[in-house]
Amino acid sequence: MTGLFVAGPGGCREMTGPPHLVGRSEAASDVRAAARLCAASEEFTGIRYPVHR
Repeated sequence: MTGLFVAGPGGCREMTGPPHLVGRSEAASDVRAAARLCAASEEFTGIRYPVHR
């Protein structure tokens, strides 16, 4: 599985059912938003995660 897909429900409107691969939304592909979320999570929890940059 590549980073272009995520596992999600395969039923009606992808809201129910067994898992299958679905594409990522534009928001889920936003690298800057991901970096801000990671930084905020580290700040709020005090836990630092190693990141390959």
